[in-house]
Amino acid sequence: MKVYLENLGCPKNQVDAEYVLAAVVGGGAEVVATPAEADALIVNTCAFIEPARAESIETILELAALKKRDAKLFVIGCLAQRFAEELRASLREAELVLESRDPWQLGQQLRQALGLPGGCAIVREDRHLLSPRHFAYLKLAEGCDNRCAYCTIPLIKGSYVSRPLQQILSEAERLAARGVRELILVAQDTTYYGWDRGERGALASLVEGLAKIAGIEWIRILYAHPAHVDVDMICRLMQIPQVCRYLDLPIQHASDRILRSMGRRTDQRQLRELVETLRSRVDGIALRTTVLVGFPGETPEDFDQLVEFLTWARFERVGVFGYWREPGTRAARMRGHVPPEVIAERVDTISDLANTLAQEWYESQVGRRLKVLVDAHAEEGGSFLGRTEWDAPEIDGVVRLEGAAEAGRFVQCEIREAAPFELRGVITGTGVGRGGLAVSVSPSASVAVRHGR
Repeated sequence: MKVYLENLGCPKNQVDAEYVLAAVVGGGAEVVATPAEADALIVNTCAFIEPARAESIETILELAALKKRDAKLFVIGCLAQRFAEELRASLREAELVLESRDPWQLGQQLRQALGLPGGCAIVREDRHLLSPRHFAYLKLAEGCDNRCAYCTIPLIKGSYVSRPLQQILSEAERLAARGVRELILVAQDTTYYGWDRGERGALASLVEGLAKIAGIEWIRILYAHPAHVDVDMICRLMQIPQVCRYLDLPIQHASDRILRSMGRRTDQRQLRELVETLRSRVDGIALRTTVLVGFPGETPEDFDQLVEFLTWARFERVGVFGYWREPGTRAARMRGHVPPEVIAERVDTISDLANTLAQEWYESQVGRRLKVLVDAHAEEGGSFLGRTEWDAPEIDGVVRLEGAAEAGRFVQCEIREAAPFELRGVITGTGVGRGGLAVSVSPSASVAVRHGR
């Protein structure tokens, strides 16, 4: 039995796909690289906004056209979880639409549907990685309790449910034993981990436990909701050598009026204090954020406040999204929807600012020696591609390396040049010390070591 899986959506969706694949591989299936050679095709769908739903449907139809005549097509993921009945009624191309939110249960259902042996031992922590073998996403929870006015996640995933701490640690140990060196923590809200069961210090306990696992050199925190960030805890965690001095802090906006309307439970004063504290207490930290423009009622004055805040905060990485009206959300029923052409203009404005801020940061790294995790051999030029501790895979920048390297290894390199979303450097040795160790080389014989931005 040969199985092909097409994964759509976010890293959290990818983790679910990896659980599912582990289940079918544990039953004797072989994962193949092309749909034409598969006996079964699985589409792990996304349904966050309408374009994502359209992409999911398009992918299903494309695979239906590419598959072998007798191959079976299965639909799982967010689209199936929210619109299972509609899909079953309209998608004749799909053998089964499976709506379970539990990826382990999905894997068992697929094994049964494929006629694979059901008695093979498999545990919930088993995963068939879709990422390179040296890094992996580690999902802390399912669902969300934030109920932001624009967001469909609670409609798809339900309320926030934290995974048991020991289950996560066990999974991380299994990943480390297979060669994973970087763990990237994900959830709809990582900083809310444990709060649903009254354990507000659970994230600290988890990260401290992960840092003790042999082989893990980087731990990266994504999706930290500003309303739930315990700044003392985060600053303490970032003193642990394995914890990257990088925080993904999605603010969404900076106008108090829009933040209230969104239901974000923060205001600009709190956001300013949070940014100031992180920068003052964590030497060399890089902050990523995402913002949403064109929310119903957003005036030019509201938008100007956002631009001014981003200019002040100087986030090293900024992602911007235009508001999309989603049925079933509170925002869809609000007045004052912003015209699409205005939303597009505002997206462009923020994108230009984000590019400027990022390029300034890249240029500030020229002349430094940094620890880099090598991800892959570049397709052209004989160089390698890697990342610093300030770069999450696929969403941030890369380091183009000249010299001898191997994917999955850490190296030290001297940065010689900055290009858009790319640093270029020469490998000078193996990766030792903390992820952001910076060595400034002056014309004199002295060498100064610092932890800089």
